[in-house]
Amino acid sequence: MGVENITNLSDFQIGLKDLLPAEVLGQVDKLIFISKIAVYIFIGYVLFLIIKQFYGWRRNKRINIMYHRVNEINKKLDLILEKKKVKSEPVKKKKRFWKRLFDKKEKRKNQEKKRKK
Repeated sequence: MGVENITNLSDFQIGLKDLLPAEVLGQVDKLIFISKIAVYIFIGYVLFLIIKQFYGWRRNKRINIMYHRVNEINKKLDLILEKKKVKSEPVKKKKRFWKRLFDKKEKRKNQEKKRKK
């Protein structure tokens, strides 16, 4: 039985029965079974990656649409603010906690000194 006569897996296994002893043939069957499982897992993983890529594409498309909408809103707000000419006042810096606390104590001491005089 030559290689040209083998057309499918069953023919291959029949050819192996003639060539190999039963103990080795049992190990080859296990190897073939494990390789089939590995192929199924690989195909499932590839399908998973394709589906994941599709959902990622949809998510990125939605993010891109939102990005453009936010830019439009930002441009419109800039135009409105330019028309109103809103001036922003500088923000006063607050004193830190400990400095405020000790300033109050000093103010009280100064007030008490003034009252005593």
